[in-house]
Order: sequence, then C-alpha cells, then structure tokens
Amino acid sequence: MTNPKKSVLDRIEQSFILLKQNFVELFLPIFLYKLISIVLFGSIAAYYFFRNVWKISDNSLDFFSSLNDPFIVLSIAIGIFLFLLYLLLYIPIFLWLIHSIKQAYNWDVVTGKQNILYWFSRFSDSMKTYWYIFSYVALLPAIIFIIGGLLFNAGFYFSWFESGKYIGGAIMVFSWVLFLVFALYRGIKSSFSLFSAVDRDTFTKNNFLYSVSITNKNWFRIIWNFILVWFIIWLWTSFISWAIWIFTPNSIDFDAVNSIDDLKAIWDSFSIIPYFISTFFSSTINIIWDVFVIVFSYIFFKRLCIEKWETHTNETDFNQEL
Repeated sequence: MTNPKKSVLDRIEQSFILLKQNFVELFLPIFLYKLISIVLFGSIAAYYFFRNVWKISDNSLDFFSSLNDPFIVLSIAIGIFLFLLYLLLYIPIFLWLIHSIKQAYNWDVVTGKQNILYWFSRFSDSMKTYWYIFSYVALLPAIIFIIGGLLFNAGFYFSWFESGKYIGGAIMVFSWVLFLVFALYRGIKSSFSLFSAVDRDTFTKNNFLYSVSITNKNWFRIIWNFILVWFIIWLWTSFISWAIWIFTPNSIDFDAVNSIDDLKAIWDSFSIIPYFISTFFSSTINIIWDVFVIVFSYIFFKRLCIEKWETHTNETDFNQEL
C-alpha cells in the first residue's frame, strides 16, 4: 500500500480498500473468536440464567434477595470468570489481526499460520505493553483509590477515626475523577502502543514511549479522526440494523420485563430462528466495522510515524531516538 494520506477521508478510503482486498484474512480471526465465544460462553450463560430465573419465589425481579441462593452466587462468579477469560483470549486474536494488517499494508501475503505462530510467540511480550498502558493510564488513580478505601474502611471500624470515612470517601471520588481524566487524555495518547509494538516487533518501554510521543500535539486531531469514523459507522450500522429488524423483527425487549411472568411470556413466544438470523447478521456487521476501525487505526498510526519522521532533520536522528 502507498503511504497513508494526510486527509482523514483519504485514510478512510485507504482503510476500506485494504479491508476489501484482504477481507477474509482480516475478518476471519475476529469472526471465529466471536462465534466460539457466543456459542461457548453464551450457552453457559443461558443455561445458568434460565435454570435459576424460575427459582425466584416472588413475582418481582429482586436481584439482592436472589443473592441468598448459593447457586446464583456461584453462577455470578462463574459469569465474571468467563467474562475475564473472554477478555484475556481477545489479546492473542488482537495480535493476530494487527500482524495481518501489517502484512497487508506492506503488500505481503497474509498467512494465517504465520500470524497464529506470531501471537503464540509474542503473547507474553504483549503483556509488557499492556502493563505500560495500565501504568501510564490507571496505576496512579488505582493507588490513590486503594489508599482512600483503606481510610474509608478504617473510619467505619475505629470510632476514634470517624473522619476517615469522609477523608477516604473524598480521596476515592478524587481517584475516579483522576482516572477519567487520565483515561480520556493518556488513554488516547497510548492508543497506538500495541500497533507500534507489533509494527516494530519490540515490546519495550522505549517503544511504548515512542508510540506516546507520536501523539504529541495531535490529541484533538486523534479525537476528531475517530469521532468522524465512528459517526460514519453509526450511520451505516443504524441503517443496516433497521433493515435487519424489518425482516427479522423477533427480538427480546428487556425493557418490558418487570416481573417473572413477563419474562415467561416472552420466553414462551420466543422464536429462535428469526432471533438467530437477526443476531448473526447484526454481529457480522459489527465485526466488520470493528475490524475496519482497527485497520484505520493502523493506517493512522503509520501516518503519525511519517509525520514524526518528517519533523527530524535526518533519518539518523530519528533512529537514535528509537
């Protein structure tokens, strides 16, 4: 592929072209991951949900009273574990996808076997980059929150330190505000970290700092680029979702569920085939857009790298910085 264009609309066009030319190779990893996740995790979640929802004795959905049932508590714990496992398994798939995009961008043949071996060999190294991101974005707010939580609990347990409740509470609120600020500002600045690590095949702190440095004086530009991309995606997905809903209108309206009887009535009238078709097509469209955003992010990253290189007097200075 040619160098990424300066205009955001041109880069969006480049992203569409790259995705179109390598659609199967880029779409398949995420699709298989989502499909296996839905079948495996979704089936387990549905089993626990529909096995236990009828066990609630009264006619209201009282979540907190249902926690008295050890089996429901165990179900919730299993659900949390499966969700964390789902997130963990996404990391190698993400590495696989970025490396595939790198191959496509460089006009190389996108090879599934090579990319699987790549994420398998780089999985532990990628944890370093995730740690750098966490340290940069959330470590300080997390430490402040823990300190605030200790003071807050001490205020409850020790009568002579009742003011600790207010001090600790204020510190925890401050930590949340700080985290939101860091997530918005530093989160954007570190958003290309894994792209840089895979692109240069160096999962080091220096490479992480480099990926942050290319965003200098570009924060508002990055926000604007992704807002525009997400707005375009929102328009398309809204139209497609509307069309899918017309042809497969059978869906579950959880907002209408106010009691167990409402849930039973929905389940009795539920038709699995239209719902499966609707979910399949909606999920497929969402996966395509997710892959497109990642492709656009990589091309945008390459654009920022070129601009950073152009700000240096010569290539030697540029390489020394790395």
